[in-house]
Amino acid sequence: FKSMKKYFNWKGKHLMSNFILIIFIAISLTISIFSFMQKGPIFSTIYFFSTEKEKKELKTKDRYYFIGITFLVVSIIFAITFMEDKVNVPFLWIFRAVIIIGLCIYTITRYSQLESKRIKNKS
Repeated sequence: FKSMKKYFNWKGKHLMSNFILIIFIAISLTISIFSFMQKGPIFSTIYFFSTEKEKKELKTKDRYYFIGITFLVVSIIFAITFMEDKVNVPFLWIFRAVIIIGLCIYTITRYSQLESKRIKNKS
C-alpha cells in the first residue's frame, strides 16, 4: 500500500471545487436518470422557449434518450475531473478531452437528426 500513496491525494487541496464537482455530478446524474425514465421536462433550450403545443410534440422517447445520454456523459466528465484531483495519473486529461470531443460530435449529429425528423413530421 505504500507504493500506492504516490497515486492518491486525499488531503483536500481543493475542497470547495471538489464539493461543487460532486454537486454537478449529482445534478447531471439525476437529470439523466429522469430522462431515461421519460419523466419531467426535457432539459433543452428549444423545449424551454417553446409553446405548450410544441412542448407536447417535443416530448418523444428519442429526445428523452438524447438528453439522458448527454447528461450521463457530462456526469462522467465531471467524475473524471474530480478524480484528476484525487488520483495522480497523467493521462486522465487526455481521456477527458476525448470524451468531450466525442460528446460534442454526438450532440451535433444527434440533435440535427432529431430536428430534421421533427421538421419532416410537421409538413
